Amino acid sequence: LRPINYICDEELLLAMTTIVSKSFGITPNDLFVVTAREFGYKRTGENITSALQRVYQAALDSKKLKEIDGKVANV
Repeated sequence: LRPINYICDEELLLAMTTIVSKSFGITPNDLFVVTAREFGYKRTGENITSALQRVYQAALDSKKLKEIDGKVANV
């Protein structure tokens, strides 16, 4: 199991966009939990959550993901 800081942002984003495409209305918090589980983490502590939030915010800013009524969607 790799520490979260050893997983590149692009890999985290790819996992997030794949999860969103296979989900029917997922909230950002649920997206973080599911993404963490995909990488083998059983818990989402502060380090994991902050890394995923950083990647998520960058994806929103670069228009790779969007939020609609509190749910995440691919652009």
